[in-house]
Amino acid sequence: MTLDILNVFDAWFPIVLHLLHTYFPAGSTLKLTLDRTTWGSLGQRPWWHYNVLTVVLIWNRHALPLNWTLLDHTGNSDLEDQKLLLLPIFSLLSGYHIVVLGDREFCSVKLANWLRSQKASFCLRLKISAYIQQQGQDFRSLKSLGLKPGMSLFLAGVRVTKKRANQGFSPFNVTCYWAEKVRNMRPGEGG
Repeated sequence: MTLDILNVFDAWFPIVLHLLHTYFPAGSTLKLTLDRTTWGSLGQRPWWHYNVLTVVLIWNRHALPLNWTLLDHTGNSDLEDQKLLLLPIFSLLSGYHIVVLGDREFCSVKLANWLRSQKASFCLRLKISAYIQQQGQDFRSLKSLGLKPGMSLFLAGVRVTKKRANQGFSPFNVTCYWAEKVRNMRPGEGG
């Protein structure tokens, strides 16, 4: 794997392009998911720890890795890490409509605004502590909406913030859902 030719751009992207052109007509909507995971054990030697940031294509019930990077730090990724990961993919998928999905790590005003500037749609999972403002109302936390297991809400055109009103971005639609059970367990909060 130390050969220069064995890199994601020269070795993997041509395969991805072949699959896309074969199975996805130009102009199709492609769902991409951002994820970050830690491989190895933090208690072991440092080289046993890998912090991997990935973007995958959701294809039926499968996930096809498109791009990945090893982060040089522990913990969450930042906007620069995310942009470096996504920019080559946006270029590769320029003939498609892209929807980026992300869990709570990726719920960032800066990322949302950047995705919007790249003409990508997105669905980012908010933390229960996030604040929203419906038109003509004061800001309130998602927690204050009274969501309970088995309940769902849809709020159109709201201003979404992360704790402080001056950090918000708008207008967005917010969908709230708290599953009754996931794998026979009750989730601690809605999503």
